[in-house]
Formats: sequence, C-alpha cells, structure tokens
Amino acid sequence: MPLAQRPLAESDLDQMWEIEREAFDVDPAHHEWWVRWERAIGLDRFEGLFVDGRLVAMAGALPLGQWYGGRSVPMAGVRGVGVRAEQRGRGYGTRVLRAALEAMKARGQAISALYPAVVRPYRRLGWEIAGTLFFREVPTRALMAFAPHDVVVRRAGAADRATVRACYDRIARATDGFVDRTDGRWEWWFERTETDFLHVAGDDGYVLYRQLPAETIFPTPQAFRIVVLDLVATTPRALRALWGMLGDASSVVPTVLFRSAPNEPLNALLDAPDVVVRRERQWMLRLVDAPAAIAARGYAADVRASVPLAIDDPVCPWNAGRWTLHVADGAGRLEPGGGGAVRLGIGAFASLYSGWATTAWLARAGLLQGGSDAQRGALDRVFTGAVPWMLDEY
Repeated sequence: MPLAQRPLAESDLDQMWEIEREAFDVDPAHHEWWVRWERAIGLDRFEGLFVDGRLVAMAGALPLGQWYGGRSVPMAGVRGVGVRAEQRGRGYGTRVLRAALEAMKARGQAISALYPAVVRPYRRLGWEIAGTLFFREVPTRALMAFAPHDVVVRRAGAADRATVRACYDRIARATDGFVDRTDGRWEWWFERTETDFLHVAGDDGYVLYRQLPAETIFPTPQAFRIVVLDLVATTPRALRALWGMLGDASSVVPTVLFRSAPNEPLNALLDAPDVVVRRERQWMLRLVDAPAAIAARGYAADVRASVPLAIDDPVCPWNAGRWTLHVADGAGRLEPGGGGAVRLGIGAFASLYSGWATTAWLARAGLLQGGSDAQRGALDRVFTGAVPWMLDEY
C-alpha cells in the first residue's frame, strides 16, 4: 500500500467531505456551506495522507491569532482531524499532524491551539492543557434584578458589525487566550449566526444568543431556553443591561446557558449563588516555534528575568536543546545556549507560557525538573496571570 502525504487541493474536496461526515456526523444539508468556507480558508491548510490514491486522513489549521500579554501571537487553530474508520489505529492521524506542524512553522504560526476529543494523541505530539472554557447556567429570575436598565439594548443590524468587532477586540486584547479573530473569521461568524439573535448595548457591548426547546427539563409547553454564544461588555452599565435584557424573558425562559470565564463577573452582581457550572471544556496549546512564540507575546513591563532552560521536543527538533529565556521591558527572547538548569518538555512549556500552570504545579506533576527557587520564581513572574480562556470553539 503506497502512502503519500501532501497538502490538499480542490480535487480532494469530495473525499474531505466523506471524512468530515464520517468523523464528525455533519448534517448533509450543510454541504454547500461547508465547501464554500473550506475554500475560503484555503484547502492547502489541510494536510492529507493517501493510501493507493485514496484520502484516508487529514488535519487542518485555521489561520488565527491568540492574545497573550496584550499582544496577538500568530496561532494555528487545529480542526478537522479525521481518519477513515477502517484505517484508524495505524498512526495516520499522527502522521498528518506532524506534517501540519511543519507547515505551521513554515507559515510563521508560532503556536497552535485545539480542543481535544481525546488528550493522549495530542499530548504525545507536544500539545498540553493550557486554558479552559466554562459553560454556566443562571435562572432568569436572578437576572430580573438588573431591570430596568439605563442603557438602550437593541437588535443589531449590518451597520452594527463594526461596533460588535470593536467591543470584542477591546476585551480580547486584555484576555489571555482569546482568539484574535481575523476578517475571515468574523465573516464566518456573522454568516454562521445570521439566524440567531444579536443585540448591542450602545457602543459598549453585545450579546449573541439562540433559543432552544426546554421541554425535557421544564415541562411547560411554551418554555424555551436561551444559549448565549458571546456576551461581551466593555463597561459595567453595558454588562448589567445585557444580562437584564435576558432576564426580561423570564416569563418564557427559565434559564440561560452561557460560555463563561473561569472567574465569572456575573457572580459579583448577584445576591445569591445562582450561577452554576454545567460543563468545562479545556483546550490544549503547543509552541510550534518556541523562539518566535516567546518573542511574539507581551510581558509585564516591570518583570526582568534570565532563566536557563533545557527543552525536550522530539517531534519538532528545532525547539529542542538548551536555551536562555530573557525578559525585560515588556519583551522576551529565547537565545540558544546556557546551562539548562530548568528542564521541561515542550508541552509543559506551553502550559507555563499561557499562564495556565505554575512551576510548582508542573513540578508536582513531574513535568518540570531542576532549577533553583529563584529561577522557578522568575518563570512564574514572567508567565503567571489570570487563568487563560477562550470564547471561540472550532
């Protein structure tokens, strides 16, 4: 069985769709929409593996950015990793992901993030848990305390798209882990959600939500639930107004499910512990090009550090070896050489880089060894901040 690996092309679309449907149970009615957006993203951003000329495995990488330390780092969002059912268990998924990593580096994507269906295969390739996304639920009766609101909330139209983007960007820049949405990502976002409900609170916030039946939980026939996809507010008044608008639906909406930060601001506005966690979805990060990743992110201006590292990365050998991390005046660089006092794998370095893990946490898990207390403390000062999270799923 001759194997061939290459970037995918227009001629592979039908076979890509076969794998997409088989691996992810995609509705056949979405075929035309899927084809158009795969073309828009770029089919060559998929790596494919062929057996006897038949596509058996693929892995794609969205061109995105991710905010760290107030700077956008070029990021590849891994998606569409699929293997035909009869070809699984042969290492084909690993092979296309290795090829995807080389392609990411060639395109200048310093990091890569993904939501894993299973962790182990990605961990073996250098991705590690580095951030999260919570799904929380709140009863609408608790939100009624925000009415009446002193900010006008209205249904958004096409003319409000710039306002929506500006609000998101203001919050994203200050939130480690948020996706820097490209023009193409925003175009996809607006089209994908055109049948949902989008409202703006002046120029200071917006909420995007959809309505789903709730009969299985609440037997009242007329009841439905609201699922908030994005709720972004740049001022406290806008935040209260948007939640208050959702609370106004309490006569027919028992609860609101929403994507949430690890530390949810809504908790500080309610008089009772009404917000409950329904699910947590953790995501993984990889440093594709470690020196480029260190140089691309931002750092606190008052932090200065020089720490010798020994990085293990058998999959991307250009990252492996001894380096010295230098951070000063809000900028960082990774220079070859040094004593290699602090030893860690590329996955552990990704968890540290995002701010998800501290050196003590990594050491307890056996993922970081060596280094003095001063050196470990310096690494924590360089990277530790608010827990990274991400609104986007892909």
